[in-house]
Amino acid sequence: MIEDETIIKELDSQFTVDSPVIPVKRNKSGTLSKNSRTIDPEDMTHLRTFVNKKSTSLGNGIVNGEISPPKPFVKKKPNRM
Repeated sequence: MIEDETIIKELDSQFTVDSPVIPVKRNKSGTLSKNSRTIDPEDMTHLRTFVNKKSTSLGNGIVNGEISPPKPFVKKKPNRM
């Protein structure tokens, strides 16, 4: 969810304090809560750019015959003593 009042109002026109439709809450001061699941518009632009480049790269790989899937991230288990 982009941190933009216009978009938030379009998605939930009755949003005041806590929305049952989208993951946003408002503080008593009127600002969006830290618990709201929003992203800054500038960060969203960076994310879109990354996703576009990645999907283009993967698509080109498929067209060129590279069919092996990318290796997923595996979280390492901590060493126990």
